[in-house]
Order: sequence, then C-alpha cells, then structure tokens
Amino acid sequence: MNKKFIDFNPDVLLKDLGIGDMPDEDKEEVLGTLMAYMQNVIFETVVSNLSDEQLREFKESVDKQPEDLEEKIMKITANVPGLSEKIEQAVASELASFKAARAHLN
Repeated sequence: MNKKFIDFNPDVLLKDLGIGDMPDEDKEEVLGTLMAYMQNVIFETVVSNLSDEQLREFKESVDKQPEDLEEKIMKITANVPGLSEKIEQAVASELASFKAARAHLN
C-alpha cells in the first residue's frame, strides 16, 4: 500500500504553520518532531477504535514486525469502517491546533 496518512509537501506545511522561513536545519528538526507527534496521534486513534480482538491481533502483528507499523495501520483501517476518516480528522484537528497556536503567538 502506497497511501500514507501523513503525506504532504514539507515546505507547504511549514508555510501553513507560519514557520516556512526558518533555517533548513531548524525545518528538519521541526518536521521530525511534527511527524513523530502525528504518528503518535494516528496510532492512538487506531488503538482507541479497535475491538479487543482487533487490538490483540494488531498488537501481536506489531510485536512480530514493528518496522511495518504504517503498513499494519493501513491494513487494519481497511477493515474498520470509518477509521480512516477518524484518523484524517484527528490529524487535521492537530494541524489546526498548531496553526491556531502559531497565529496566537503573532
């Protein structure tokens, strides 16, 4: 599966957040932190929307091959109605919060 939940143009994202003019070194650090945070948001959204059986299967799968986490999330969202939309909503909500916080600082 090639689709990713967090698939964006980094320069556009940083500009949208109002921090597009920062030095490249700082951009990399911010993007790394932002991606790690968003991956956590996605993981928490997935876990909170699984049945006990789905959660057990997901945990066993991740324990066996943790490096394929995004692929596993994609597979499980295909089997849980509405989960993909909940993930997209959670990510969009967090990005909106970042934008609002940045706007408040200006």
